[in-house]
Amino acid sequence: MILSHALITCFSGCVAALESLTIVPQFARSNAAAPLPNNLIGFSIKSDRWNDWTGRLSDPNKYTYTLLDNLKQKTGVASPIRVGGDTEDRLSWSEDVDGVNNIFPAVPDVITATKQLFPEASHGKIGGDWFYLSRNLPEGTAIIWGVNFAANSVTEALTQDESLQSVTLESIEIGNEVDYWGGLYRPKNWTMSAYVDQYNDFVEEINKSIGPDGLRYQIGAFSGVWDSTQIGKTDLFQSQLGKVAQSFSDHHYNNVADFTTRPESEWPSLRAQLITKSNIRNNLTAFGPKAKFFHEHKLHYYLGETNSMFGHGMPGVSNSAAASLWAIDYVLQAATLGVDTVYLHSGVGYNYSAFQPIDHLGKNITDYSPSATRHITPLYMGVMVLSDIIGKHTSTWINELQTGNDHLAAYLIFEDSRLARVVLINSEAWEGDELTPRPGITVYISGIDPSEAKLKRLSPPNLGTTSGILWGSQSWESDSGDVMASSAVVIFL
Repeated sequence: MILSHALITCFSGCVAALESLTIVPQFARSNAAAPLPNNLIGFSIKSDRWNDWTGRLSDPNKYTYTLLDNLKQKTGVASPIRVGGDTEDRLSWSEDVDGVNNIFPAVPDVITATKQLFPEASHGKIGGDWFYLSRNLPEGTAIIWGVNFAANSVTEALTQDESLQSVTLESIEIGNEVDYWGGLYRPKNWTMSAYVDQYNDFVEEINKSIGPDGLRYQIGAFSGVWDSTQIGKTDLFQSQLGKVAQSFSDHHYNNVADFTTRPESEWPSLRAQLITKSNIRNNLTAFGPKAKFFHEHKLHYYLGETNSMFGHGMPGVSNSAAASLWAIDYVLQAATLGVDTVYLHSGVGYNYSAFQPIDHLGKNITDYSPSATRHITPLYMGVMVLSDIIGKHTSTWINELQTGNDHLAAYLIFEDSRLARVVLINSEAWEGDELTPRPGITVYISGIDPSEAKLKRLSPPNLGTTSGILWGSQSWESDSGDVMASSAVVIFL
């Protein structure tokens, strides 16, 4: 059987082919295939510095717009945005503020972690055109907006919700990671049922003012302390909140500890751990049943805040080429499990951000410089690859093809019922040691005519690099965010 016009995507370029295997793809979509939505890749943006990403209404951030529009050109839809995180519960509305007035903790004299250099706001006031800044994003951008729940004030939530009425929204999220609030923002005996009851009370009060047809809500945003499927044992689906809920969100990080202080000598092993095929699957397996549960209740299911390593990411790992390979396998694996959108968390100066939207940051704590300019990170290159894999077709599906190899992952991408692309990911780590041959795998794909297929490769110089990565022959490391080559290399097999 001949596969016409197939794009064969391969990563981690091969220099020395030390082993070989044959894979036998299906050429017709099976019932086991999962949808591959055009809006699979989203971004979660920390609320406190939202204006750094968007710019002012009078002076939009063209760099952010260009990088997001690059993705839209490949998938046909704007990447959805969630504005939230811890700081959504630290910002309060003020009629006296135009934009934002943040209060940040002091930066210590001795810096041991990047999150100390770029701390989150401890509290702040927002007002004026704060919510309207989303107009600076590509047309059609769907926004999920996080609203303060920690204040324990329906008046605060209502004030923010009223201001959001003229903004194009997918939904509103009231409260971030409420499942660890017992003894923090709520009593020690805080439960999931209490959360649902209070959220529902807020919605009922808001609807009295705004009207029941005006807003939709995202629920959850759980950190993992509570099992999200247990929400079925509460009154959610019989409540007003359940009637206006649009989606459920769980948060997840590939590693569940703060690795920001690990010494540089450990970075290579952590990079290898990040991209390990089994590690990615073990991290995601639990979300398959959750996606099924919420789909059965007619809700979208999102990984609403996720990324490589907890604690704003780890320098030398979250901002390395390893992050680009991790993202490709991680996001595609999530799609096979039924996750509708994966929101990659981002913050100004954070190691795991796909790009830094403003100047004067540097790539991480080891090369921080006030003269540094805005830039993409390797994660952005991974997202560009994913955007090509997804494409513009409106009925795209995905299956993982088992390879029997611990380092090689393979995915089949179908448009309607026809096999359109094969994705190959080689996750065997190589740090660029000249004395160690670069590992490679020769893959024979049964049933494909080499003369009618074409290959495009993601080419990182090594796993630890923070720049110089090419997708085909293209890079987006320009000052403007525009592509730096006129066309991609196509290798005919």
